[in-house]
Amino acid sequence: MDRILLDGGLIITMDPERRMIEDGAVLMEGDAIVAVGKSEDITSEFQWKKRMDTSGHVLLPGFVETHIHLSEHIVRSLIPDDDREWLPNWLIPIYAALTPEDEYYATLLAAMEMIKTGTTTFCEAGTCFHLDHVAEAVQSAGLRGILGRWTWDLPPGPEQMKRSTEEALLSNEALMDLVRRLDVDRIQA
Repeated sequence: MDRILLDGGLIITMDPERRMIEDGAVLMEGDAIVAVGKSEDITSEFQWKKRMDTSGHVLLPGFVETHIHLSEHIVRSLIPDDDREWLPNWLIPIYAALTPEDEYYATLLAAMEMIKTGTTTFCEAGTCFHLDHVAEAVQSAGLRGILGRWTWDLPPGPEQMKRSTEEALLSNEALMDLVRRLDVDRIQA
């Protein structure tokens, strides 16, 4: 596989020493990092096919989003800031109305925004319904993530969201089965 050298930037590591390497280099092969260090050391020791000048830039490890609601990206600014009953008045009805296509595109939008900001991994807070469509969007974006589904066994709420305890637990089993069928290390439940 062809190697790519990111060369000349300030590298901020998350290694045990928390090193910051000025005039650093990162050598990549496919989706793996082969070497990280001073540019002079990496360029004298390794071969590469393509070089990208990162002088004047900072290279950071990918960020991790620890709490995200993938489906809410398409409804931003819809919920009034001054409504104290925003969950039952706005969010629950929105979630109840989401179609598989809505969740697919909302997830793609969330993925694009995460990628743009350097986020490579996320944990969905458990608010998805159409997990096969969400997983498809995550796979196409190439992110790593933990998927969660909306699960409750409380009687009130829109009809689509009502579940018995057994149905709620079975829906989570179905999510875990879906993730196993995907057979990719990047997506978990």
